[in-house]
Amino acid sequence: MCITLPTKVVSVEGNMAKVNCFGEIREVLLPFHNVEAGDWVLLYAGAVLAVIDEKDALAALEFFERQ
Repeated sequence: MCITLPTKVVSVEGNMAKVNCFGEIREVLLPFHNVEAGDWVLLYAGAVLAVIDEKDALAALEFFERQ
């Protein structure tokens, strides 16, 4: 089983995005064109899988922080 955590997009340039993953900035593949800085995404193997809303992202992070 794989777990992916919500990650916030810092910047977008072409088909790549920089994301903030627990304070670490990473560059990831961005297969979607509707993603902007400030969006929350789910990552897997260095690529964005989905865009999620902020409410769900923050709820998931809160859950994992309590574990």
